Amino acid sequence: MSRTACARTCASLVTIALLTSSQLLGCASSSSTLKPEATAQAKSAAPIFLWTLSKDGKPGRAHLYGSVHLKPSGQESVDRAVTQTFDAATDLVFEADPSPENAAAIQQTVQALSTYPAGETLRDHISPELYEQLKEVSIPLMGFPEAALERLKPWLLSIMMEVYVAAKLGFKQESGTEQWALRRAGGKKTLHELEGAEAQLRLFASLPKEAQIDQLREILDTIEEAPGKLQKLIDLYEAGDESALAEHLFQTREENPSSELLFERFFFERNQKMAAKIDELMSQDKDYFIIVGTGHLVGERSIQDYLTKEHGYAIEKIAPGGRPTGEEADAQRQASKNLRTSAEAAELRAAIQGRLDGQAYGEAVTMATVGANQLRNGTEVIEGFRDEDYVSILKMGCEPAEWIGNWPQAGRCWTRVLDAYRRMPDATEKDRAFPILGIALAAAQLGQSEQSDEVLARAIPFFQTNPELTRAERARLF
Repeated sequence: MSRTACARTCASLVTIALLTSSQLLGCASSSSTLKPEATAQAKSAAPIFLWTLSKDGKPGRAHLYGSVHLKPSGQESVDRAVTQTFDAATDLVFEADPSPENAAAIQQTVQALSTYPAGETLRDHISPELYEQLKEVSIPLMGFPEAALERLKPWLLSIMMEVYVAAKLGFKQESGTEQWALRRAGGKKTLHELEGAEAQLRLFASLPKEAQIDQLREILDTIEEAPGKLQKLIDLYEAGDESALAEHLFQTREENPSSELLFERFFFERNQKMAAKIDELMSQDKDYFIIVGTGHLVGERSIQDYLTKEHGYAIEKIAPGGRPTGEEADAQRQASKNLRTSAEAAELRAAIQGRLDGQAYGEAVTMATVGANQLRNGTEVIEGFRDEDYVSILKMGCEPAEWIGNWPQAGRCWTRVLDAYRRMPDATEKDRAFPILGIALAAAQLGQSEQSDEVLARAIPFFQTNPELTRAERARLF
């Protein structure tokens, strides 16, 4: 795999990881439902990570909400107080805009910052012992060949391993708070950034070399603890336990001499800067719903600390409104689904085709993958779309992934296409044969010859007995 192809493969993973970490409503009767004494149900509900912000002389109104960037599928419904304040807001604020349209730009930045120049590899920067440990852990975990891994810098490898572990445990970006917010907003709120993805990437890349290596070593040494830590994080978040969550997130490890530096760079310095950006936004007469990783909102030197001590804000914790159940929960989930229209889907297909025509294949792959995710969340199809629509967008990225040598992505893409065809009663044998061939090609390129032969044997009979194949289809076969 080439350095460029590997960087493109990793870009979406970085995007996922970066998005890890006065009265708002227009009338007193609405905001009163958010008070601590609101309802008996609120008193018994778990606390939520939601605060209201106000400051004399600032016309803006805002709520600050803690997110979890990756969550397991099938999470419970969102607390009523959260959806109520969210729906009332006119503007939506993220650490970095998670919209799919930004993925291509992020790819370019990842490629520029994450790989070593020609003639230089990871072997030149870490000990032989650590390199062997990295191979032992990361190659089975991520399925990347060694030639690709040794081109990557430690900061990116650390992110990738964390995200792959989370993915294997069922934690998904689509289930995270940011994607929930984008779906529920439905394109009807103005978006703002407190930092931006490029600034976050440059923060990772600017870490001292030894700090990057210390972080990589810690992740490798504690990889077996990751499932328990992730589940504990979700449990504490759902329970609304601020102090326990802060303790869980900010534990220092004696084995990592760079712990204090990492906390300073990734939390405290950023908290101070994000607080200043929030204060700047509040100069506008708007209703803001501000979403940041919950780690920025707990413990000492949180964003709230800087807002109160440096900027003079009054901050009040909002009482929970209780989680909907039954039909109310179903209605809430329906309201939070992606609201992409058929016309917008057609525009997306045209935009992907434009990237293909311009030979911007990496961008096309990213747009197709992210666009398909917007139509389907796991096994659930977004209302108004069928598997045919899902496949029509997803397939536009499968072969381009092969063209740029991104075989892990190609294999995943064709597997998802095949799964969709299996759900479609009208899918033909030819429909199913092509993704099978794509899966086999990807397996062969990744050195998985036994799996490739097994998969390929399922597709060859169709191609051998169907002489009507086009020239392009025959070329692909061989």
